[in-house]
Amino acid sequence: MLLLLRRFPEPLGSQIFNPSQSLVISGVVVTLIGLYFAVWARFYLGKNWDSLITLKLDHKLIRTGPYGIVRHPIYSGFMLAAAIGTAFAVGQIRSFLAAVLVIVAWVYKSGLEESFLLEHFGSEYEKYQRQVKRFIPYVG
Repeated sequence: MLLLLRRFPEPLGSQIFNPSQSLVISGVVVTLIGLYFAVWARFYLGKNWDSLITLKLDHKLIRTGPYGIVRHPIYSGFMLAAAIGTAFAVGQIRSFLAAVLVIVAWVYKSGLEESFLLEHFGSEYEKYQRQVKRFIPYVG
């Protein structure tokens, strides 16, 4: 909602900067890359996916494809798309506020998932955590 309205009340509608055409194009490209990554991860997960934190029948720990790049590629992709790409393409306070809210929410939910997966998969998930970063390859 924060990103849909053209006119937004002050101070949220204030421009932090006026995005140049190249910055808008870059933001759109980053958004598309993030969306692609999230959709790829969602389809790659297949029947193991659920919007709730739950185990499916014959649930397996997926560690290949996008899950070999980061542990939470759906969240990473949407953070890149909805948060970062859009924020730089719009350049308003509201877009950066939305980015922060999206990132905080998915960091929180991924923490819940991590605890759940550790409980279920134990040392196998601990090994996966050591091998694959949470959201950004090679970073924390």
